[in-house]
Amino acid sequence: MWEIAELKKPHYDLDKSDMLIGIRKRVSEYYRLPFSNDVPIEWRKSYGI
Repeated sequence: MWEIAELKKPHYDLDKSDMLIGIRKRVSEYYRLPFSNDVPIEWRKSYGI
């Protein structure tokens, strides 16, 4: 959800040819993209960062 709020495409940093494999790997490893500095502190607290 925070990607949408920050106007970013989810998983934009993955190679397009390996995107499905990359997403599956991230999900299995519980990967989370870090918040940018522009995100309100309330969002960070609710997300547990």
